[in-house]
Amino acid sequence: MFEKRIEDLPEMDFRGIREDVASKVFGCTLVPTMASGIKITLTRVEPQGEFSTHKDQYHHVLYFLSGHGVGWLDSDEYEVKAGRAVRIPAGTLHGYRNNSSETMTLLTINIPADEI
Repeated sequence: MFEKRIEDLPEMDFRGIREDVASKVFGCTLVPTMASGIKITLTRVEPQGEFSTHKDQYHHVLYFLSGHGVGWLDSDEYEVKAGRAVRIPAGTLHGYRNNSSETMTLLTINIPADEI
């Protein structure tokens, strides 16, 4: 259910996500999976945390709010930095690593493959 709410980030419930492919990566769902299948998560990656390369059956948009690191899209490598948006089509090999000493924060938007 999508309900009216105002929250402060330190009080939000961050939990380990995708521990099969991620290390030191925690998320808090901002918009739960809607009937359309779209989901939005606020994601925090601790220093040296990583979301290993993997493929998903849905599209992603990653929007980095803070931190530094490196990301991968298939065989391409890119710099992770605040203000960078990355569009990842379903079935694309992707991942990222926080290679800094500060926490990386990003919005992760999952979109069903049949939506675009």
